[in-house]
Amino acid sequence: MPEIDRLSKMVGYRDQMRKLPDEEALITWLEEVIDIELTVGMDKRVRGVHLLLAFGGPTVWLNLLLNRIEAFSGGENHYVYAPGEKCDFLLEYIKKQFSQG
Repeated sequence: MPEIDRLSKMVGYRDQMRKLPDEEALITWLEEVIDIELTVGMDKRVRGVHLLLAFGGPTVWLNLLLNRIEAFSGGENHYVYAPGEKCDFLLEYIKKQFSQG
């Protein structure tokens, strides 16, 4: 996939997040992600969260700790920053859900 297509896809995810009007819409959007990967410390506290948005060409993750969308394809890595306040909300929401489970 050409670099411009990868970047367009990443910016599309970022714009989609920006358009979500409130926390309820973010939670609904969260239900549509392909997978959620947690990084958990020895103390069983969540240290980081990655949301799998797409895979196979490119693989696209939303890194909630670093507030960025990360695309990996053909040995190339690309990054676009995501809306910080929405990433922060999702990170805290997922941490809370994990601690209750």
